[in-house]
Amino acid sequence: MKNLFLILLVIGVASCSTEVVNTDRLSQLSSEKDSLINSKNDITAKLAEIELELSSLDTNKKFTLVRTEKPEVKRFDHYFTVHGIAQTDQNITINAQAQGQVDVIKVKEGDKVFKGQTIAVQNTDILKKNLNELETRLNLAQTVFERQEKLWKQKVGSEMQFLQAKNNRDALKNSMQTLQEQIEMANIIAPFAGIVDEVFAKEGELPNPGIGIIRLINLDKMYIEADVSEKMLSKINVGDKVNVRFPSIDYYVESTIKRMGNFINPNNRTFKMVVDVTNNNGNLKPNLLAEIDVIDFTADSAVVVPSNLLLQGSGGKNYVFVATNNNGVVEAVKKAVEIKMSFKQESLIASGIKANDNIISKGARSIKDGETIEISNN
Repeated sequence: MKNLFLILLVIGVASCSTEVVNTDRLSQLSSEKDSLINSKNDITAKLAEIELELSSLDTNKKFTLVRTEKPEVKRFDHYFTVHGIAQTDQNITINAQAQGQVDVIKVKEGDKVFKGQTIAVQNTDILKKNLNELETRLNLAQTVFERQEKLWKQKVGSEMQFLQAKNNRDALKNSMQTLQEQIEMANIIAPFAGIVDEVFAKEGELPNPGIGIIRLINLDKMYIEADVSEKMLSKINVGDKVNVRFPSIDYYVESTIKRMGNFINPNNRTFKMVVDVTNNNGNLKPNLLAEIDVIDFTADSAVVVPSNLLLQGSGGKNYVFVATNNNGVVEAVKKAVEIKMSFKQESLIASGIKANDNIISKGARSIKDGETIEISNN
């Protein structure tokens, strides 16, 4: 029993001694770690001071020269492009409305005409002769009617005779009116102001009714009609601003969406979009090809950089180098950048850089992360 007590006593003393040793060792290691960290910070600061002094004293040492620029904070608009065709509602072929030889064409191609102007005249000699004949017959019919009317009022003659006389007179009146309208239709009138684009008929020809005489166009009020994918239906609205380009004539104009179609074409899953355009210089022609940039995204106060400043690393990830002042030493720091979208050589930055960062714009491809650089923006 006495021996057992001694054994337990020895084990207890040994355990206490081990705990004391472990505690002392942990405290010692923590102190050494703190000391090393402080020494590291002191060394880093000292190295920076030495590096700065060396760079100012060592005239032979050359750092990589770079240029920098700051991101812009501005409105960012993203567009999608559709192709359209220039149109005008006032583009018609004026047809002959009556039978008759073309007596005179009063305009030539390229002439400007006003609304209501007579631009061609067809021969109406036969129609006028028919009109004179009808006029003679109408005079006789009017006399017969008046006499039958007097007799009918006197209860002389039959009602049928009176009605026949009245019907004959009215029929001749209607025939004369129709003939007069045909004579008037022989004068071909401009229905709107415009330019004579093409003259189809020649003087002396005998076109049938419905045959084209002259093409008349008004180019002042034009519009662009385009087919837009149904995917964009929720992204655009009537009144939205658009930019219209005509590549063939190198012409550019700003406008708005005037109308959006209410029908989805099942063949190509598109709807019609109409954009009004002005034709102040007269360069726009019907069926001219147009390219329309339509805004489908807008961000205000966005961080925007030129797309050519963005570099790509492994996996296609984008990054930039930012010039950072570290205790007086300018270093190139690599920063990963997330791009929300790009348009027209500009990129909207979602994260990675801020508005006051100095992005290295020239020399970025010849430096590495953490390298000391020299900025020369002159």
